[in-house]
Amino acid sequence: VPIVVCILAGIIAGVAGGLFGVGGGGIVVPFRIFALKFDQHKAQGTSLFTLALPVAGLGMYNYYRDGDVEVATGLTLAAGMALGSFLGARFALGLSAKTMRRAFCVFLSAIAAYLFFKGSIFQAQTVDHAVALPQWAIPVTLLGGLIAGLTGGMFGVGGGIVVVPYMVLALAFPQHLAQGTSLLALTLPVAGFGAYNYFKKG
Repeated sequence: VPIVVCILAGIIAGVAGGLFGVGGGGIVVPFRIFALKFDQHKAQGTSLFTLALPVAGLGMYNYYRDGDVEVATGLTLAAGMALGSFLGARFALGLSAKTMRRAFCVFLSAIAAYLFFKGSIFQAQTVDHAVALPQWAIPVTLLGGLIAGLTGGMFGVGGGIVVVPYMVLALAFPQHLAQGTSLLALTLPVAGFGAYNYFKKG
């Protein structure tokens, strides 16, 4: 029964990832805590291990097939996310489980607010194709990936919750292109650097 329930939770997290271009950690981390009785750090570390596998690739393929993946931006994001995931995991492991639980609750509240107001935030975004990226886009995209990786490493999520709004609001990407590009970055094993730190701690 636990295996069946785990697969079901994974399906739900995967559907959420495909819909919103995120990793699904906001679903699987609470699931592991409440259903499997994992402690906070173990739930986050196991989530990062899951996300280190190329599970986002199947969703990304559908976006890529429809021309909704910007490869160069996705690879740049992935580079920043890899370093950020490593640093975020190290920071999280230095905090107590109680502190991490509280921080994770704040993080989930931020995700809920983002999803609730997303329509209003992106309403003015009417472009249907990516504009030519300005020169500042590469270093700022690296920074965006780094911030997303820090978030992912700290909370056991993929970081798409950060990079999708960044691409829509800062790079003027249409919503589908932003989500497909986010899934490309998450298809690469960027979470593995953070998962390694959790793995060392058991």
